Amino acid sequence: MDRENVNYVVNITKKILKKVMLFIVFLYILSAIIPIVVWSFTRSWFWPSAFPQIWDNHAWQYVFSNVSKVPQAIANTIIIALIVMILSILISLPSARVMGLYKFKGKKIVEMLLLAPVIIPPMAVGLGLTTIFIKIGLSDTMQGVIIAHLIPTLPYVNRIISSTYETFDTRYEEQGIMLGASSFKVFINVTFPILLPGLITAALFGFVISLNEFVMTFLIGGGRIITLPVLLFGFVGGTSSFDYPIASAMTILLSIPGIIFLFATERIIKEEYFSMGF
Repeated sequence: MDRENVNYVVNITKKILKKVMLFIVFLYILSAIIPIVVWSFTRSWFWPSAFPQIWDNHAWQYVFSNVSKVPQAIANTIIIALIVMILSILISLPSARVMGLYKFKGKKIVEMLLLAPVIIPPMAVGLGLTTIFIKIGLSDTMQGVIIAHLIPTLPYVNRIISSTYETFDTRYEEQGIMLGASSFKVFINVTFPILLPGLITAALFGFVISLNEFVMTFLIGGGRIITLPVLLFGFVGGTSSFDYPIASAMTILLSIPGIIFLFATERIIKEEYFSMGF
């Protein structure tokens, strides 16, 4: 077999292996999703049966009924997640610029402090915040929940944006200033377009983390601020009856906004890279 044929066989083998690996990953992802979808259309499905004993759509009927509070929870969840996403980016931009572009004494300590909310158990942070928020009147309020959600989201958002700044060339900004542009115009026309892929990624993380946050919402909201994770907890061993089908239906609803946001941001990021010539 000559060299050309050997290379052809090797390339074909590589393509087949890649497709097999992608198929395995695809099956691995579906292995977690399919049971949830099936459970949402059942009434009874227990071991050792491979298929549900009773098919039923009572879970979806309940979810879309007036007594479930799901529509209100969906609205609260998305509104809180969007506000937290925007605030976390605005708060992180100045600090991320400093952390990404400059070297200074004690930088490692500052980085550790910024990541502290991820290290400390959420329950401990939530209990401490509850005591403070009760005293200042933010407990059981939407504003209090939003502020509490910033604690777990800011470390991730800040880290992503600071990583984007690490590859940022400030000479682009200097050229804009030399041409007479104001600082605001330089940021809008020069800095922001370059940072956009990183900002979109940070926005996705902030949105998804807030979307799925339960501990802070439950402790700070005090049961008055209803979100989908709070309702979901009630059907997986919380205050309500244990109901897998309803919990599965709510899980699907909770996943949809994040999936939509993921595909939308992926499309924007790709278009941004294409416009830059990559």
